[in-house]
Amino acid sequence: MKVNQLFEKLIDKWPIKVICLIIAIFLYIINLTSNVEKKSFVLPLHIQAEGNVTNVGFVNQKVKVIVKVNESDIANVASSDFYAYVNLNYVETSGTYNIPVHVNVSDKVMAMNPLEVRVEPEYISMKVEEKSMKFAEIQPLLVGQVAYGYKISNIQVEPPFVEVEGPASMIKEVDYIYTDNIDVSNLQSDIQTEVYYKPLNKIISVKNKGPYQVELTVEEEEMTREFTNLPIFPINLSDDFELDSELPNTSLILTGSVLNLENYQLSPRSIFVDFSFITEPGTYEIPVNYSVPSVLKIKEKGVEKISVTVTKKVQEEQIPAEQTLEATE
Repeated sequence: MKVNQLFEKLIDKWPIKVICLIIAIFLYIINLTSNVEKKSFVLPLHIQAEGNVTNVGFVNQKVKVIVKVNESDIANVASSDFYAYVNLNYVETSGTYNIPVHVNVSDKVMAMNPLEVRVEPEYISMKVEEKSMKFAEIQPLLVGQVAYGYKISNIQVEPPFVEVEGPASMIKEVDYIYTDNIDVSNLQSDIQTEVYYKPLNKIISVKNKGPYQVELTVEEEEMTREFTNLPIFPINLSDDFELDSELPNTSLILTGSVLNLENYQLSPRSIFVDFSFITEPGTYEIPVNYSVPSVLKIKEKGVEKISVTVTKKVQEEQIPAEQTLEATE
């Protein structure tokens, strides 16, 4: 009997009771929402690609995270409480996909009530390709100019190669990876230094990012210089002889360092012919001598030998002094 009486009381004027319940729920929701504050953050978008594929090209690197919490909690919410990412690990083949954007929320924020977290955009259109790997040569980036008259003759890197990974279409074009800058301004001697990988492409990943050991060998720069119309100087010719014609001119090509050769001037007797062995008139073929400093090297001689005719000097007839006196009388 009591149960029946309770049921009759519940259904008595039930429309009014239902309306009152709805109004109560509505007032509760209004009370909750009136105390809710909204905050938004622009976060970097991370890409998880540990599977068979990776993204091709650059995607939107920023997303907007909107969070709604109780007014009393809003001051305790920071951008560091959220981590936005897309997950490519479940994608198996190349193609273009709409990938959902996920947001990890810190435990501190998850404990807040009420809590609402949204991300914009919710999906990212991404083109992906199967991954590829290869070994690429490490290329140090040199900046500045070595000292005048010097050059870098050799670059040694250890290790010389590193493994790179990325989309197959991009990896096949990668032959080099580059390092941080090495300043060689006014360098005159060898140096050894350590450098790291310089990321110029966010899609290509490098397994070993350094440090790499780099050794630069610096040497004096070489040059070649030609001298023309050079006179050949005769030496040690006996006073009893003379040449029947002038000696020809010659030319000379020298090699040496820029510092030694650029302003070098040949001395007047640098090129000569030695007549000391001649004791009789006649025609002789005589080698031409070229004398240059030991720091320079002769690359080419214009004249190796010359043919000369040596004659006896004509002695003027001496007139006795007494004959000269008679002539004047």
